[in-house]
Amino acid sequence: ELIMNPLISATSVIAAGLAVGLASIGPGVGQGKQTLQRYKELQDIIAILGLNELSKEDRLTVARARKIERFISQPFFVAEVFTGSPGKYVGLAETIRGFQLILYGESDGLPQQAFYLVGHELRNGEQFEEMAINLCVLTPNRIVWDSEVKEIILSTNSGQIGVLPNHAPIATAVDIGILRIRLNEWLTMALMGGFARIGNNEITVLVNDAEKSSDINPLYI
Repeated sequence: ELIMNPLISATSVIAAGLAVGLASIGPGVGQGKQTLQRYKELQDIIAILGLNELSKEDRLTVARARKIERFISQPFFVAEVFTGSPGKYVGLAETIRGFQLILYGESDGLPQQAFYLVGHELRNGEQFEEMAINLCVLTPNRIVWDSEVKEIILSTNSGQIGVLPNHAPIATAVDIGILRIRLNEWLTMALMGGFARIGNNEITVLVNDAEKSSDINPLYI
């Protein structure tokens, strides 16, 4: 399997190996790169100020970029043992169509989870029921959080990662930074470094200290 970085790969690479009309692919590839690049530029602002402080246009860009990231997670046959999802053959034309649905706004009404490990069979709103994942945040002295969430964005030593239900199992070091938690709206929590384990729709985060944003007294900042 060939893996390419969508931010640096050129359309010429695709064209060299695949006899597909570039007239239909080219604009989508370029727009996809722009969407992912803009999302990358906004990540620090999101971590500090939150998603709600962005303009309506930037919030839409972020939502589409996150859907692209999920959609890239195709259900490969070699990954079955890690994801628990059966592998699927996904044709090129169907994959391109899936990206077009995201980039041109035809799937704006679907949650991000609808794009994770789906192949090309995007589920519509009636078919999709949003799942939850249990999050437990612990310090040596207390349980800071222990309940179901829809999604988290976690700061790790290698960058931010988003976690949705049915995420592949991983273990990672947690950096000092912001944990973003999505329920019906986004909440934030400050973490002081530690370790996280993700698997079987369970997230356990063990850190040196943690504070919900609602518990932080601005007089001491």
